[in-house]
Amino acid sequence: HKYLIRYFIPEFRQRARQYAHVYELAKAGGRVLKIVRGGSLEDFLTARRGAAPSYLFAPHTVELGRVRLALERSAKSMNAILPVDVDDRQLARTFRGWPALPDGYLNVLLPNGAQAHFFLEHDRATADIAKVWAGKFASYAKLWFGGFFRDAFSGGEVNVNVGFRVLVTVPDEARLRSLLRA
Repeated sequence: HKYLIRYFIPEFRQRARQYAHVYELAKAGGRVLKIVRGGSLEDFLTARRGAAPSYLFAPHTVELGRVRLALERSAKSMNAILPVDVDDRQLARTFRGWPALPDGYLNVLLPNGAQAHFFLEHDRATADIAKVWAGKFASYAKLWFGGFFRDAFSGGEVNVNVGFRVLVTVPDEARLRSLLRA
């Protein structure tokens, strides 16, 4: 129907876990969500360019959703809340032209009123560590030392102590060891 775009990705048949189709919100669906939830149409539509998502898109998105749910449960068990949870689409608009976009950004409000800022990286072991992670580390250094993070995520406060951590999920111990060596 007109609210969703359905993609068939043949590569999924070759994977251990098959995903029949990938669905993306169409403009008509975005308009409905805009009316129901408020915001702009761009808040609901993907920033991705191209005819169809790659075969890695669906598994990555599903697994990233599981990570987010686990983080929400963990925060709740500590009586903390996640007042801000920004996905990669929103980050793509915030960080236009940024060399290595994270998979998400979370702000955790702790019971004592303190805040913790986290960027989320969901590594699926599909990319070369040296090439991809060198760019990511350089981007995070620029965020920190260039003051861009403070300006973009702390409401413009001139508090130099406002920092962030990067949460990285990996598929297995071997990938973790490889990342630590990089």
